[in-house]
Amino acid sequence: MLKIIFSSLLLCLLSFQLMGWSQSITLITLSLLLIFLSVYSSQPLVFLLIGQSVPRESIGTASSLYILFCIGGGSLSSILLGPVWRSYGWHGVTVYCSLSLLISLLIMSVIALKKQGVTPFRKLFVQCGIISVHRRTFSDTQKHTKQFR
Repeated sequence: MLKIIFSSLLLCLLSFQLMGWSQSITLITLSLLLIFLSVYSSQPLVFLLIGQSVPRESIGTASSLYILFCIGGGSLSSILLGPVWRSYGWHGVTVYCSLSLLISLLIMSVIALKKQGVTPFRKLFVQCGIISVHRRTFSDTQKHTKQFR
């Protein structure tokens, strides 16, 4: 399921590139068709993924939040893309939408890595000193507990 969502996001990204940088009406029409196919192939899967991620009694709430974020995100994007369109035209809209798709791909990559049991970016954060790794032994834990008694 994650592979299909990931592939759909990549197809959407490719479609935006075709539509944004091409002058051919044929390529623009093809890219609109590909965007339609990619969005409508991934949306039900994302909804299914959300349904599997929450307890059964919370599915209604989760689906309502999903729809709220979809509609709210579309509205927010319309508000933000107006000034981008006025200032930079189609090229600006293409770059803006491509960045949002790249962020979505990054989020889906982190989700996929977590499902495989890999903690994304942990090694990088440790190497950069953002987080530290302390290994406690049982005797360290006992000493720590005795100090607070």
